Amino acid sequence: MSSDMFSEVELPRSALHAVDFPYQFPSPPTPKDVGGLDDRQYFDASASSTATASSVSSNTVDIQDFKETHENSWFNYLSEISLSKLSVSVDQAFYSAPASAWMSMNVPGMINTAHDFERQIEQWQEALPRAISCFSQPPNLSAISEFQLAAWLRSANIKLRVYRPFLYLLAHAQDQVWSMNGSLRQLAERAVLLSLDPLFNIGLRHRHAGAWLRCRETTCRALIIICAERIGLLRSMELEQYAQESLKICIAHLRYWEAEAEDVRLARQALEMMI
Repeated sequence: MSSDMFSEVELPRSALHAVDFPYQFPSPPTPKDVGGLDDRQYFDASASSTATASSVSSNTVDIQDFKETHENSWFNYLSEISLSKLSVSVDQAFYSAPASAWMSMNVPGMINTAHDFERQIEQWQEALPRAISCFSQPPNLSAISEFQLAAWLRSANIKLRVYRPFLYLLAHAQDQVWSMNGSLRQLAERAVLLSLDPLFNIGLRHRHAGAWLRCRETTCRALIIICAERIGLLRSMELEQYAQESLKICIAHLRYWEAEAEDVRLARQALEMMI
């Protein structure tokens, strides 16, 4: 959460990520550490003689479901730890200075850095347990779990921060000729395609600790779509109609939460003025 907050609000950064701590991925808690994971409480000796087969079966299922949920939660926690370090690296590479600094950066070097980040994210995706992964095949939007969505949103947010500088360069330097214009445009298009992914539209009204950050994410995606429309990128990608539908969803999402956060209302109004 702190890494997400740093990407939205300018705050002093911690140096904890630079500490070479040997145990970066703590072991999961044992059953005795977590109330509800100790099977013995469900099978009291005095009660076992009178328990029916159906009640024992029901208890066993409940225990298994709880353990599976706990295991998936721990997988999600470990995946967050590994991805947070990558998030810090992206911020250091592309967001340690104002966006205008991208114009003076070495574009081929930026492209190579972006490809390296892509490879790291792909490796992270491949290492995810199936229970919290929806990357191996097109997901069924109606069946995706909360853990799967959380992992996808986390990686998608980082990808957008990787791709945004290239859309900026494409928008502000269309009259310049770079030797790697094709690669630049390709990364800018990835920013657009990712912003239009329907997985972003799941759980927009779900109240949780990251609800405000999701509103900020929606605002960012809407700005990417608007920028792509203004420079003609949507037209060349033949995505204009789909993009308009996505913008409507973005506005509706912000409108739903704006009564609880003034900056969300201002963001919605600003976007509507640009559309």
